Amino acid sequence: MCQTLEKAYDFQGPTRQIHLHFASGVHDLLSVKGIDVLSFEYAASPKNIEAVPKNVLEKADKQIRIGIARTDIDSIWAELYEKGITQPSTPQIVETIEAIKKRFEFAKEKYGERMTFTGPDCGLGSWPSQEAASLLLKRTVEAVKTA
Repeated sequence: MCQTLEKAYDFQGPTRQIHLHFASGVHDLLSVKGIDVLSFEYAASPKNIEAVPKNVLEKADKQIRIGIARTDIDSIWAELYEKGITQPSTPQIVETIEAIKKRFEFAKEKYGERMTFTGPDCGLGSWPSQEAASLLLKRTVEAVKTA
């Protein structure tokens, strides 16, 4: 697998990044030449951040991208439904700036200069509207800017 990835990432120019849904796969990619940034979801899967210590990234000379805003829309809908909200508004679907900011600050404290990218977890394509996805992106930006 490593040889195949090294071939795929054997180019110059933009920052070369790979996204994983689970941080446990990061360790398999630390030795892959050509991958600059390892990315994983943290917002919907908080335990992911425990699997990747900063010193491991430093030793492999890798940067990290962390997902700090939840995009697991089915779980979000279910949680709202359990609270009696059966037809949530767009602002109810999207996490608050404060919740996103708290995750960002924790991840930034843990990884420092190794965390070069952030944003929402992946999966906005299944969101109920572009308005909701846009609000999520706006709140994520605001959370990072005010941290």
